[in-house]
Amino acid sequence: MSTSAAPQKLGIVSLQRKPPDVLGWMQYHVDVGINHFYIWLEDSDDLKPVLERAARKMGVSMYVELGHVNRSTEDNYSDLMSRQTQFVNRMLGKSRGDGVDWIFHIDDDELLHPRSGDSWKDVLAKVDPKCSSIHMTNWEGYSPAQPSGPWLEDSGVRYMTSTCKHLYAAYTNGKSATRTSAGQQSHGPHHFRGGKECELPESEGVVLHHDSLAMSPDDLPPKQWYEKNILRAHSDMSKIPFDAAIESVKAVKSGSAADQRRVWEKFRSQKGQQFKSCPDTVGVQLPSYQ
Repeated sequence: MSTSAAPQKLGIVSLQRKPPDVLGWMQYHVDVGINHFYIWLEDSDDLKPVLERAARKMGVSMYVELGHVNRSTEDNYSDLMSRQTQFVNRMLGKSRGDGVDWIFHIDDDELLHPRSGDSWKDVLAKVDPKCSSIHMTNWEGYSPAQPSGPWLEDSGVRYMTSTCKHLYAAYTNGKSATRTSAGQQSHGPHHFRGGKECELPESEGVVLHHDSLAMSPDDLPPKQWYEKNILRAHSDMSKIPFDAAIESVKAVKSGSAADQRRVWEKFRSQKGQQFKSCPDTVGVQLPSYQ
């Protein structure tokens, strides 16, 4: 790591569909230095004016595009990544025109967590100028109790660090950010290509992943879990790399609420056991946004 002038304009590009706590997600990132948002909303047209009003109130820039998914025909596991890549690549050019210095690509169930300062501006100021992009490790979150509200308000969340990647239920290959001036392109949801990628030490910053936390205990099967997996209903199961996802999709396709509840509780219990087996978990106190 080196030290240079802190970048002043940081952006996030994200494809989102009925996000559970998008205003809290947005405010959190504003508080850690993000001031430009580029959002593709799928089947969530009503959120566009909500995000635009919130951005004006927070004093940041918000660009929103709307999209829709054909549930009956699209293979949404592989198609999702294609839609993400296309949108990210278009927004790389737009953000560069907007004067953004760095742009991150993350999802609505992830938080960018700076660890060596209060802001990502401080973290990125230390990145070697030769680095076109940075790659960040992801930590997987878990709440021992059923979440009592939106996932961002659950102060009981703990995270498995990369020491326990072998126990993660979801992805282990992190997320990335790129300098818009580097002229890179998206290379799937986890990397950029076309320049030098540098690994960001976990001591500097990580991505907090909250898969399966964004769910209300009042509705089983949980709405967010159901929506995520019904979109995968026409996917080629052989292309889905996670056992939990495959079984969840099958339960959703069955139409049986009892089967869906059984699968949801099975994997939640399994994740709890994995956390007990991990010798290195970290608690992060997240602010509560109303």
